[in-house]
Amino acid sequence: MRRLHAASGEVLQQELAEIIAEKGVFAVPQGELRRIFADTLKANPNRITHFMNELGWIPDRVKWGGVDYARALWVHPDYRVSNGRVLGPNGYDQSVEPGEDEVEII
Repeated sequence: MRRLHAASGEVLQQELAEIIAEKGVFAVPQGELRRIFADTLKANPNRITHFMNELGWIPDRVKWGGVDYARALWVHPDYRVSNGRVLGPNGYDQSVEPGEDEVEII
């Protein structure tokens, strides 16, 4: 039974990695992950932290979109958030969400 449960988690984790890769993003807001878990994976959103940690992504709290409070954001290990942008190798420079320009690290 434990092996079956563990194997199920691995399949969902692989599917999550594929969904994120298809989006072509390296920073994903927690709210977007909740939607993916609920609508696409049909999985308990409480597993987000476990899955993202297993994939090597790093949690961060940032402000963006003109709000005055920080929101949870998961960042790929090869990338970082700085001065309102997600920065990475090969000159990658993108806003956290398309159309959003301001991000403040807290």
